[in-house]
Amino acid sequence: KTVKKICACAFTYCSELSRINIPDGVTHIENGIFNNCPKITKLNIPASVISISGGIASESVTEIEVSPNNTVYTSFKGNLYSKDMTTLYCYAPGKTDTTFHLPYSVKTIGSYAFNRCAHLKNLYLYTADDLETISSYAFSDCNALICLTIPESVKYIGENAFYYCRALEIMVPKRFGRYTTHEWNDTTEYREHGCRVWT
Repeated sequence: KTVKKICACAFTYCSELSRINIPDGVTHIENGIFNNCPKITKLNIPASVISISGGIASESVTEIEVSPNNTVYTSFKGNLYSKDMTTLYCYAPGKTDTTFHLPYSVKTIGSYAFNRCAHLKNLYLYTADDLETISSYAFSDCNALICLTIPESVKYIGENAFYYCRALEIMVPKRFGRYTTHEWNDTTEYREHGCRVWT
């Protein structure tokens, strides 16, 4: 029978796995399927995939390719987006670039989108004029990330969005349309798992 779904953590700790071909026919890919697979550097998403959970790429992945026939997802400069480029689902965490400019079309940064991006130091969000949502754990474990300014357009920041970003200093808008885990204070510093957050 054709495999339709790859479940969460399916290949976790397969330390010698260096290449995998996800067959056309797979429709769902869950999170963490390649956690701690240090030899995988490239992922190929077939046309049949219609659902991908956050955090699918191992820390070693430098490129994510999507079939041009896929109607839900696309790849741009090796990163995973929705077909219309309004959602960034996964920045390839193995990239050695230290700077990234979010495409102007992006409205949502998905859960675990920048998880464990060890080399990113500067991330520019202001290039996305319509950015509204930063999902849970979006920047978790980005230990090299130094400074991040949240645009005024952002209305929602999910749970633990900056989890264990120990070097990070964040500037946030004074007013959010909606927020979950934080009582943002207009005048004081807020600390979350090593982050420094300012308004």
